[in-house]
Amino acid sequence: MTIKNFIIFICFNTVKFLLFPVFGYFKLFDFAVLVYPGTDKDISTYMPSNFLIKFAPIISIIGFIRNNKDKKNGIIFATKYYIKDIEKENKEKIIKIIKKYANILKVKKVALVGRLPKILFETDKSLFVEGKTGTVFTVIGAVKKTIQDLNLNSNKITIGVIGVGFIGKEVLENLKNMGFMSIIGFDIRIKKDILSNNIIETNNPEFLKKCDLLIILTANGDDINDLVINFKNKAIILDDTHPSISKNIIRKINIEKNGSVYKVAAAMKNTKIYPEIPGFKSEWIPGCIVETIVSSYTQDKWHNQDEFNNIAEKFGFYAISKKII
Repeated sequence: MTIKNFIIFICFNTVKFLLFPVFGYFKLFDFAVLVYPGTDKDISTYMPSNFLIKFAPIISIIGFIRNNKDKKNGIIFATKYYIKDIEKENKEKIIKIIKKYANILKVKKVALVGRLPKILFETDKSLFVEGKTGTVFTVIGAVKKTIQDLNLNSNKITIGVIGVGFIGKEVLENLKNMGFMSIIGFDIRIKKDILSNNIIETNNPEFLKKCDLLIILTANGDDINDLVINFKNKAIILDDTHPSISKNIIRKINIEKNGSVYKVAAAMKNTKIYPEIPGFKSEWIPGCIVETIVSSYTQDKWHNQDEFNNIAEKFGFYAISKKII
């Protein structure tokens, strides 16, 4: 954490209970975002230091999202707990605090980043945004952009998804609807190979050797470390994980497989996040936040993925795919 960010952190979190009623009275924020440290390194982004984290509140203000065009603004909260600690014993504490803050700020929607939807979403579907629709919009858009930018023939490539959870299954279905002729879904939780039309779902990493383009949807980007050996030479990797694939693993993919890693995100003109979310640039927006912003415009009035995609694009969202060097 830079000195500037440290000062901002201390100032806002020292007087937040004085500021919150003012923020709420003037309705300065349309939505909130809840994040968590994915790794020890993330602590330095979210909190003053690893040493001081034990003195920090359970949930702190760590940033803001500003849209200069439509004035749709968000406040970013971070919990000091890692995901394993939230799952084990701190879930109820976090729910109670974030709902209290949302009520004071008059915020109607809270985006949940990473694995938080799986843990918190079911407790209050009116407040918490699952983020699945926004994430699928972002991932599929990034696939289209990558194929276009690299001049790939979608009829001749095999596309794979690593991490076939509640997001991965939706991505597989959308890839099928896009007309890909060869699709592989890999997940260690799959019990036996499933073949349905042009989709193979498997726990056998040997199938990854067929994939020209791989979408990573694991809980932690570095979960793919032991799978790199099975990647196809010159494979293209699209990373939509939190925490993101680390530089060491990216370097491993570059050197051992001559592959390239691209970060998946969305963007919207005149919209920035400050400070940057780890693994993102200030203008890059995670898919779960896309859904929250769209929800703040529309009050969840969409019926399927295609309708959401059209609404998101209408409001100016577009997917990006940026190569990580």
